[in-house]
Amino acid sequence: MISIDNLTITYYSPKKFFANKLEIKEGEITTIIGKNGSGKSTLLRAMAGMIPYEGSILIDGRECRSYSHRNRAKKIAYLPQVLKSVNMDVRTLIEHGRYPYMGNYRRLSDKDNEAV
Repeated sequence: MISIDNLTITYYSPKKFFANKLEIKEGEITTIIGKNGSGKSTLLRAMAGMIPYEGSILIDGRECRSYSHRNRAKKIAYLPQVLKSVNMDVRTLIEHGRYPYMGNYRRLSDKDNEAV
């Protein structure tokens, strides 16, 4: 579960994003809808630990900032709508999501291939 409380993001100052309270429950589909520039992507980037914020973002009861990059990536991933990269097939994109689970050699294990 993701729980947000009194979240303030000052990003591209002087604009501010504020969310008083939000709960996203495990197993449910949640949509974030709003006008262009209303803060949807900013909220997702904060939840993914990509930008600083004030307030609280809890992922499974633990503050988002307290996770290591690798462990946070095991809990939440962010795929921007505009991705400047080489063309790749869906399988390769999903393989990239296995990165935080890979060992030191960064090769897909049998378990990774099964998950993909």
